[in-house]
Amino acid sequence: RKKKGNELKIRFPVQKLHPILERLRKIYTPYAVDRVIEQFKATTTSYSIIEDGNQLITATNTGRYTANLDLTSCSCTFFNNFGLPCRHLLFLSDRAEILLPVEDFNRRWRMSDDEDEDSQDEHPEAWSPVVIQQRRNRDRVTREDMYSRALQLAKTLANELQNI
Repeated sequence: RKKKGNELKIRFPVQKLHPILERLRKIYTPYAVDRVIEQFKATTTSYSIIEDGNQLITATNTGRYTANLDLTSCSCTFFNNFGLPCRHLLFLSDRAEILLPVEDFNRRWRMSDDEDEDSQDEHPEAWSPVVIQQRRNRDRVTREDMYSRALQLAKTLANELQNI
């Protein structure tokens, strides 16, 4: 996490970015922002918008891509692979004048996972070797652990059904 933050500080943008990209840059990793910038630069001159009830459809020369009205998802390959704003969502945001909810995209690309972790980072003991090891151990769940838990739940469920 610290490395991601340091990498962001090292960058010196030469040109002013679009406001959406500036908002993304504050939240997401440089790699993710670079992928979105590539999408932003893609040609969208032949695109058109079709409103279909609770969806917006971007019609292109290559196909039709469906997005929610709140612009939180798209049916294109880029969005499904990365979970980041694609050229269709950026196009719809610009043309339909809908604010793109940059905070609602895939959390794996964020500079930090959540607000609770950010507040913990301010405390020196949050980065002690003991705390780091506890976090690592807490996140690991083996296949045997999952099997044991499922077996336990199945037995509990069977006992409850017998009592009925």
